[in-house]
Amino acid sequence: GDIRYTLRTDAGDLLYVRSRGVRHGSAAVLARLGRGEDVDAAEYTFRTATLIEAAAPGLDRLNKGIFIAVGARTAAGVTYETYLVE
Repeated sequence: GDIRYTLRTDAGDLLYVRSRGVRHGSAAVLARLGRGEDVDAAEYTFRTATLIEAAAPGLDRLNKGIFIAVGARTAAGVTYETYLVE
């Protein structure tokens, strides 16, 4: 999917975020995810590539890399283990 959103830091700076990702697995696993069930992340693939645009000078390093994430969906929500590639 293609996701775009804006985040505000604790300091009030805005971040424009663009993510593209994939999530795939067997039909049964995807159905369980769709029902909001907890599914072991080893049963499916969930990866994203994210770009961040920041206008604040102190956050300029975010503009210079790409973030790669391994995602997991649980009944409580989505978590990402994210890495900055510069």
